[in-house]
Amino acid sequence: MPKGVPEARELWSGEVSFFSIDTNLIQQAGYKFDSGVLAQLPKQLPDTMELQLPEIILNEVVRHKMVSVLESIKQFQSASENLQRLTTVNLKQVDEIFNGAGVEDYARKQFEKEVFDYVKRCGGGVLSLDDVHIAGKIFELYFSGLPPFAANEKKKAEFPDAACLVMLESYAREYNTQGIVASDDRGWKDFAAESEHIYCVGSIDELANLFAATGEIANSVRDRIVEAINDPASPLRKALEVALGEHISNSNWHAEDAQVLFSGRVESEVVEAVMANYELNNNSVSVWAVQGDQASWVIELAAEVDACVVVDVAKYMWDWIDKDELLIGTDSFDKSIKVPVEAFLQCSGVTLEGDISSWDVTVDCQYQEYSVEVGEVELDHD
Repeated sequence: MPKGVPEARELWSGEVSFFSIDTNLIQQAGYKFDSGVLAQLPKQLPDTMELQLPEIILNEVVRHKMVSVLESIKQFQSASENLQRLTTVNLKQVDEIFNGAGVEDYARKQFEKEVFDYVKRCGGGVLSLDDVHIAGKIFELYFSGLPPFAANEKKKAEFPDAACLVMLESYAREYNTQGIVASDDRGWKDFAAESEHIYCVGSIDELANLFAATGEIANSVRDRIVEAINDPASPLRKALEVALGEHISNSNWHAEDAQVLFSGRVESEVVEAVMANYELNNNSVSVWAVQGDQASWVIELAAEVDACVVVDVAKYMWDWIDKDELLIGTDSFDKSIKVPVEAFLQCSGVTLEGDISSWDVTVDCQYQEYSVEVGEVELDHD
């Protein structure tokens, strides 16, 4: 098996010619192919690297994204039934329009198209289950207790992983090449350790960093960026600050872990989140040259952001006389939280001679899911 990570010569010569990403890392990226780490990969990797995505992963991504759609469909249908029962209003026509819209089928096709379009942007393809004979190899791994099947754990859940890895290795054998898989799963790493064709890295960032630019020009671009983001008056610093603030305000915030100190229950939600302060990490700046365009670069940097989050809490108790739940009070309070934020700068028109203000720079801070711990909630005794 190829040990460690590929050498730069192997990466840029095409000896290692494809990569793949497991479902868990795509989920961690929010299933967002048009922003954040997934969107940058086609620009960060050379033309010699293409994405080969097993059909199983495509199906898993679509299935995960369909969960909220199916829940919403059920909620709509339940609401319609409740309205008809409570008001005797005939909503048959509304139900027929909704059912005729084919929401479930439309959403599934849209999610599939998103994945196929992304694979196309990465210059690769989807590996079909119909194209390879993998059952024999999978059961050989299963009954031998070989990776990705764990020896002392329930192994049936690892069949999809095994199928993906066998498909990728079969592809590499057929085309006499090597590939890199990005996965934080132990089974994937153990499989790669025994493979002659597959490398494994633990994250999408690790994959991208294999191709980070070095040398005099790359260092000059990096130095110009660091200088600009540390100048409070520079347009780039101001644009970055705006993007970080929007990231905090527009990300999805969830209030969790409320500790109820009375015989009732609470509902809590985040109603506002704003950036209070931030700190940029100069040592985190990495640069990638966009292949085929000497004036285009992708820059990644990290920031630690202080967010002020406003949480509203509603308190309820059960009225045993009226047999109903009563709202007995509300509360609102602020919570401070630090979050790491990853920012990408997409730069074009880059020249080392001119001022950096002449560069065309777009800042991408992908929105995330954040949780805020509510803590203890008690009754007011005013």
